[in-house]
Amino acid sequence: FLLKLLRAGFETLAMSALGTLLAAIAGILLALPASRSHAADPAYWRAPTRLVLNALRSIPELVWAALLIIAAGLGPFAGTLALAMHTT
Repeated sequence: FLLKLLRAGFETLAMSALGTLLAAIAGILLALPASRSHAADPAYWRAPTRLVLNALRSIPELVWAALLIIAAGLGPFAGTLALAMHTT
């Protein structure tokens, strides 16, 4: 029982670490177009990128997990992607 518990705990920590890493990478890639470099910058991609970021953040992790279970199947991959999508 303790071995199964340890394995499940390690899997949960790995999911959260990988989800956070993916979210950090995606967040950096989306943060640049969502910002304005200087006052005269037209920032054409600012509004659509901010809309995407707001949409990603407004959907809870459990909803992302339900959607991604349908798309990716049951398992830790769907949970990792759900954490990454929400945290981005």
